[in-house]
Amino acid sequence: MDDRSCLGMKGPTSTLEIAPHLRHGHPMRPFPLPGLILIVSLCGIQPALAATILNLSATGTASAAPDMTQASLRIETNAPDAARAQILLNQLMQSAIDAARALSGVVATTSDYNVAPVYPAQKIWQANASLSLTYPKSPADAAPFLQLIGRLQQKNLQLQSLQGALSPAARTEVRSQATLSGLKNLQTQAADIARALGDQVSSIQTLNISADQPVFPLMRMEAVSAMAVAAPPVAAPSPITQLVTLSASVKLDPVAH
Repeated sequence: MDDRSCLGMKGPTSTLEIAPHLRHGHPMRPFPLPGLILIVSLCGIQPALAATILNLSATGTASAAPDMTQASLRIETNAPDAARAQILLNQLMQSAIDAARALSGVVATTSDYNVAPVYPAQKIWQANASLSLTYPKSPADAAPFLQLIGRLQQKNLQLQSLQGALSPAARTEVRSQATLSGLKNLQTQAADIARALGDQVSSIQTLNISADQPVFPLMRMEAVSAMAVAAPPVAAPSPITQLVTLSASVKLDPVAH
């Protein structure tokens, strides 16, 4: 639609019609020219093309070598009555904690304390609990810690898990790297889709970031014979991977031609 059709004009030579009462001697007030220019200008405006809102999701990953070592051990005792089972468990747990704290830097925590009767052929009470140990060095430098684990195994503590871990500072760093990786993947997706649609990325409207718990691969553990003398477990550390998931709403604008 051009300016003439918007104003009711029928061709390039059309003229504006004057109302009858303004003809033949009737005084005619000046036509407001600025108003006419404004109307003509507005008639020439084309409606703006609507923006596109694109909803995307992407993931980012990063890996780091563990800088800590963790172990989980289980203590179990049996006795004819609950009291005796608990006494034995408490004595064994205290001995294990004392041995662990003798090694500089080790943090020991207990959990999952439980006492219950067992009825095979005769009534037996069983008490058990878990002991978690954290050593502030990487598995590659954890020989004293592994030797401690071997000594605890000789006291009938059962090794449940042995793994590398990340310190708080290392975990923050690897999560930041994973987030940046996810953002790069998200931006690449948005740019590719915008290009395919003939649009351009205008802005990110919303952004949500969710970080999963880091994956701590269990280290290889070899069985130790009960007759072995304080033989430490054998550990082979693996990198720890952090996964971050991002979701965003991205505004796409048409490319100006």
